[in-house]
Amino acid sequence: VVDSSENNCENTFAYLADAGSYGIVVYSFKENKSWRIEHNFFHMDPFVGAFRVSDVLFTWRDGIFGMALGHLQDDFQTRDIYFHTLIGSKEFSVSNRILQNESYSSSTDPVYEEFKIIGDRGPNGHSTTEVFDPNTNVIYFTQVSKNDSDPIKMVMPVDIKLDDDGFIWLISNRMPQFILKKLNYEDFNYRVLSGKASDLIQDTVCATN
Repeated sequence: VVDSSENNCENTFAYLADAGSYGIVVYSFKENKSWRIEHNFFHMDPFVGAFRVSDVLFTWRDGIFGMALGHLQDDFQTRDIYFHTLIGSKEFSVSNRILQNESYSSSTDPVYEEFKIIGDRGPNGHSTTEVFDPNTNVIYFTQVSKNDSDPIKMVMPVDIKLDDDGFIWLISNRMPQFILKKLNYEDFNYRVLSGKASDLIQDTVCATN
């Protein structure tokens, strides 16, 4: 994800998830340099490493995977970064100020407790990506193990975006079938889905008044 503000575009940072080695690579556009941040919350949860997607059973070991930018605070620079691992169900957050401080690349022990657990998606809560909607204060997730709501269109949702008009855009594919079984080339294996974010949360606990 790219972290910038309209008031200070030069002070832009990019945060890249290293799912295989359990870290975040931080890149400063202003300084043209990068560093790596590590924390225990970036590791996979070994108790939930098995997936079943459309009757394909497989295991993965990916750690930190999805990240989302929270609200900018009054200084127009500070915000929370939400993140989660692919192999896991918990959601975490940390201030962008922690990630942007290169001195913590050697160790996050001094600020270990600044990394917070903010929730749990429950059983089969594996998620690839996420996006935060500042208009509804809701985080939307792609939940790859919960395609029962639409076992045709929602097989392996892998990416999600929110546009400036408040629409959610979702890409789904059938990667488990492609890797472990065989794709049906007579079918639609890749889909782009869209919906108004505020409509998608109607009649749920996330609905706004």
